[in-house]
Amino acid sequence: MTTALRNVSFSLGKEIVTTIGPSGSGKSSLLHTLAGIIHPSKGTLQLSGVPLSPRTHQIALVPQQYGLFPWKTVRESIHLPAALGKRIVSSDLQEEILTTLSLTDLLDRYPSELSGGQCQRVALARAFIMKPDLLLLDEAFSALDVATASRSRQLFLELWQRYPTPTLCVTHSPVEATTLSERILLIGGKPGTLLADHRGATASMLEEELRHLDEVISRHLLQLLLGATILHALWLAGYLLIRSEVLPAPWAVYTHMAHLNGSDLLAHTLMSLQRIGWGILIATVLSAILSLSMILYPRVGRILSTFIYFTYPIPKLALLPVVMLLGGLGEATKVVMIVLIILFQLAVSMRDALLAIPEEHFAVTRSLGASTWGLLRHLLLPAVLPAALSALRIAIGTAISVLFVTETYGTTEGLGYYISDAWMRIDYLDMYAGIALLSLMGVGLFILIDLLEAILCPWRSIGRDKAYRT
Repeated sequence: MTTALRNVSFSLGKEIVTTIGPSGSGKSSLLHTLAGIIHPSKGTLQLSGVPLSPRTHQIALVPQQYGLFPWKTVRESIHLPAALGKRIVSSDLQEEILTTLSLTDLLDRYPSELSGGQCQRVALARAFIMKPDLLLLDEAFSALDVATASRSRQLFLELWQRYPTPTLCVTHSPVEATTLSERILLIGGKPGTLLADHRGATASMLEEELRHLDEVISRHLLQLLLGATILHALWLAGYLLIRSEVLPAPWAVYTHMAHLNGSDLLAHTLMSLQRIGWGILIATVLSAILSLSMILYPRVGRILSTFIYFTYPIPKLALLPVVMLLGGLGEATKVVMIVLIILFQLAVSMRDALLAIPEEHFAVTRSLGASTWGLLRHLLLPAVLPAALSALRIAIGTAISVLFVTETYGTTEGLGYYISDAWMRIDYLDMYAGIALLSLMGVGLFILIDLLEAILCPWRSIGRDKAYRT
């Protein structure tokens, strides 16, 4: 175990105190200890004679990169303390804080739509709105340009004068240290020790979501139209090149489909949708449980990671005879095969997404005393959702392929059965009609996932739109 700080002792009243020192001297470790993120191996932390803890005190942390979750709007970010059970000031004081920080017109925006200075002001609003017992700033102005940092410091000091609270700021800049406070703690050495204690030195969210959803749908329709055009051009070229009933013309297939028994085709399609729907749902739930367990419980995670590492390359489709021998030829085996095929792919993607969460996001959540449910709801689940949806896009094609194989055995329902039956009867028009329906089902599921992402992860789509326009 590495010791970051030693023999650091000081008291903090209703004042602003800055901490300055060289890199690696333990300044951030001191701040994280006060925030309850790091537990001291020795010594005590007290606030008004009571042991300091984010569970019992209002502790506000403003990290260097602001700690704003990309899936939360400005309004939701500012009210995160309330969502995690913390007290916040009255509506009138909230309005005053937002006005002072010039945030009233930005409440429905996401962090990707904000400048660095605006993100910094949102982090300050989140801190002051909870009327903290202790306010901690970890180089909160260092990521800004000179002019923006100067303005942000002025706004911070203006707010602090209105709502004074014990405040500790970490900085590397002597100018910033003397600007923010009269009292400066000098920390140096490894482990860090206290060397000196100096004194005197909008549009509404709904309208925005609907507007964005319309843009997503329009762009996807254009992409689908282009993709369908290319596919049919290749199909037509193949038909003209081969000139055989084995590959009929596109219009022949669609004309034949119009004369087929609609209720019969609908029954086969619904049965296939039911099987693949249950498979995807069960695989997604199990993958979420596995990935979250690997992150929340490191010992379990090491065991599961090892198991996934060795089983991931195994061709799951080769297990079909085993599954059928053990489970029979009923509905359960078809769903089980779909789950087996996509489970590990989803679990690995979700785990990697959780591992990629910035440490500052954990720091902000823990400093607010978030429970396990609070951590799941406000950080882990939103962070993993885009990765889960992206992995599902990739898994859909595989899942439909497995569905086709499993529906060729032990059933007389489903599009897989319909296609293989037509193939055995050498009825190529029927066969291609089934293939077209199965393909449309896959495209429909793909579009559904895109719409879910637009609705559930609007921050992600906004970032993609900016890159798309660029």
